[in-house]
Amino acid sequence: MLAFGKAPVCFLFALAIMPPIWPQTGSRAELQRRQNQLLKELETANKELKATGKSLEAVSQTMRQLDKKIGLREALIANYQKELGLLHRKIDSCALVAGHLENRLESIKKDYARMVVTEYKMLSPHDESLYLLAARDVNDAYLRRSYFKAMRNYRRYLAAEVTQKQAELADVLDVLRRARQEATDALRQQEMQKAYLAAEMAEKQKLAAQLKSREKEIRQLIAKKEKERRELEARIKKLIEEEIAAEKRRAEARAAKEKARRPASEAPSPPKGERRPAELRATPESAELSDAFENNRGRLPWPVERGAVASGFGVQAHAFLRNVQVRNDGIDIAAPAGATVRSVFKGTVTGVFPVQGFGNVVILRHGEYLTVYANLDKVHVARGAQVSARQALGSLPTGDSQTTMNFQIRQGAQALNPLSWLQQ
Repeated sequence: MLAFGKAPVCFLFALAIMPPIWPQTGSRAELQRRQNQLLKELETANKELKATGKSLEAVSQTMRQLDKKIGLREALIANYQKELGLLHRKIDSCALVAGHLENRLESIKKDYARMVVTEYKMLSPHDESLYLLAARDVNDAYLRRSYFKAMRNYRRYLAAEVTQKQAELADVLDVLRRARQEATDALRQQEMQKAYLAAEMAEKQKLAAQLKSREKEIRQLIAKKEKERRELEARIKKLIEEEIAAEKRRAEARAAKEKARRPASEAPSPPKGERRPAELRATPESAELSDAFENNRGRLPWPVERGAVASGFGVQAHAFLRNVQVRNDGIDIAAPAGATVRSVFKGTVTGVFPVQGFGNVVILRHGEYLTVYANLDKVHVARGAQVSARQALGSLPTGDSQTTMNFQIRQGAQALNPLSWLQQ
């Protein structure tokens, strides 16, 4: 009489060993966040690309921005492919569970039909009474009554399980329908991005052919930019030498004053907390400012409120010329025309001068560190001025809808990667 309890147990065991209906939900959420981020970056890159001018230098910049855009597009397509993989596994899992539920529901319905027929033929209330009266004794009557009760309970159990499995099947089929729709949408988005990518690749090939025809002119432009970079480098080094000499004079003057105040028998104590010899941190004030600047590594504000990196730090291969490298002592930041350029940290204006190819240049000193702001049109500060963080230093040129500034961070004469210092 207890055999009917085994089927549900077996079915539950089968469900337990099946793959989950919603595999790696967290991974898909992460993929969708990445998709949104890539779409935003693509939108920004598209705006930058549209704002680029028509000069030779601007066309070269267009090639770099197009490469960036193509890279973002390829990452987005790969992201959609991962999402499709997750959705297909979810669809397969849902289909498997739905198949098991349908089979189980069909089996329950058959058992329930047999039970109803049996009760109709053999277990009417009149037959049940006669069956009880025909018992040999009280114990036999109790067993017969228990049998009838178990049959009725099993019938109710089957009816309830039919209702439950129908509801479960409806839920799984709804999940399956939505997963198929999501997969269709993701595939449509992926195909659309592939079409965009094909158009961008064609645009890149067309642009490369255009630039190839002007290769000699481009090489001359690269040589000119390198000459201008060296000129700016020389001006910065000269300024650093002046600052080192001034720092040395201030330190010697401080030492002379302290020596005059000390008794002759008292020897000067070595400076405490000095981590390394540095000519630009010879005074306590410079050392303190240097430490404060260094402690803000990775948290410095950007020199413009809205901007994107147009060219990275260091030596890089040219966008399309083979065996040609270009060097950047900082980063180039594309920003709206006329944008305000601001200080990234408190400091002293140690240099304001024009350099061919870099427009007006402002240099701030922060102890042993310097920040360089190049390609300014208007300058709002003068040499020797004390500035605070985010204070306006000047503005970028107007005319085109977008322009580019060069921003550098230096520790003495050594150029550092600004992206390691700016807030991301």
